[in-house]
Amino acid sequence: MGSNCFLFQALYFCVPFRDQLLEYYANNKNTGDVEENMLTCLADLFSQVLLQLLVVVIVIPVISFSTSCISCSM
Repeated sequence: MGSNCFLFQALYFCVPFRDQLLEYYANNKNTGDVEENMLTCLADLFSQVLLQLLVVVIVIPVISFSTSCISCSM
């Protein structure tokens, strides 16, 4: 499983490859004549990863930890 993860990461972070694959997937995912193969499965996986990255929300706290510690000690 470990070597598959490295291979996936290498392919995913090859930006031109990823962009072309995602473009192909977006244009052809709804057509019924696209057969399922290694490339289409990889495109589906890349698409799922991209969607997961878009869902992640970063919350920046209004009061930092150090500020709250100082106010609690007073």
